[in-house]
Amino acid sequence: MDELIQFAMVWGLLAVICGVIVWAVNGFITRKPSEDFLWGPQRVRAAPWRLMDAALAAVIFVGLDYAAATLFGIRYSEPFLGANLRCETQSEVAAGMPAGGFSYLLPVLRSVAAYAVETADQARRQVWAIAVARPIQVTALILLFTVVAGGRLYQLGITAHRWRTVLLAAYLVWLVVTPVSKIVFWLLLQIETPKAHPVDTLLRYSDTPETWLLVLLTVLLCAPLLEELLFRGFVQQIMVNSPEVADLVLLAVLIGIIIHGTTQVWEEGSLRNGWPIVLLIGTGAGYLGFERLMQRWVPRPGAARAIYATSILFALLHSSQWPTPIPLFFLSLGLGYLGYRTQSLLGPVVAHSLFNLTTVAELLSARMLD
Repeated sequence: MDELIQFAMVWGLLAVICGVIVWAVNGFITRKPSEDFLWGPQRVRAAPWRLMDAALAAVIFVGLDYAAATLFGIRYSEPFLGANLRCETQSEVAAGMPAGGFSYLLPVLRSVAAYAVETADQARRQVWAIAVARPIQVTALILLFTVVAGGRLYQLGITAHRWRTVLLAAYLVWLVVTPVSKIVFWLLLQIETPKAHPVDTLLRYSDTPETWLLVLLTVLLCAPLLEELLFRGFVQQIMVNSPEVADLVLLAVLIGIIIHGTTQVWEEGSLRNGWPIVLLIGTGAGYLGFERLMQRWVPRPGAARAIYATSILFALLHSSQWPTPIPLFFLSLGLGYLGYRTQSLLGPVVAHSLFNLTTVAELLSARMLD
């Protein structure tokens, strides 16, 4: 509960500061924004891209991520360090060190210290890889979608159309989806222990101004720009224009969940936990019900399914930090609606950055209290 109180304080402070800025940008609005004023007439962008363009986008995204990981020497260190800890301890005991008392703890302590140093180093390498790779990926994808595929910038949502009201819409969406995502995450923490994010790990071991600058650059600019360009600018737009693509994505995800659960039963005799069943039922039922639920706000047939399917892919991108994908799915629903109604990437990028800023501000406030 203390974590929720701390979040509420951070979120409230940012809400006031950002609210004043948005209010000033929009000319000090003195009346309650109506739906027409906020969103304007609904527009839909064309999606001129083909399957080959999607395949090339995947190659750029995955390939540059792999290249950056190789360049910065990123590896999963836990198994290696755990093995080193056991081997070093056993070898020193076998060499004649007493198998008890404080002497036995020396190799263990050295290995634990080495583990901490290696973990911090790997986190720093991962954050640097993101900071370097994301701008290159954004540039390469924009060139692919425009120069190679013949699309226009506005078809990706790169436009300044009604930018002031888009900022206001982004602020209001952030104001709603951030506490919803946080409450969902807090509830999940009662039953799951999340894997630490590289940013959190880096700040735990290195609290210098240079580190904070790197983190802010990565989470407030690099990550939102790439993810919103890819998901709201490209993937969601394809699904809005071709809803059957969203149906195929959902089908593939459901099959993947079934295979994952079946593999657990085959290898261990039973499910390791109930998540495959929960995700199977929740994902399928949610997909069927979301379009009906959003009929008033997203009347175009298939558009709500596109937002939902895109959010599933967005959550899967962050699956390495389980159970983070679940609250991020709800965040993505808000970003998807914002991107669809405004037909602009400005709103989703700003709302995404504000969401990440809230998380970073929480980390900063926790360290100040400590």
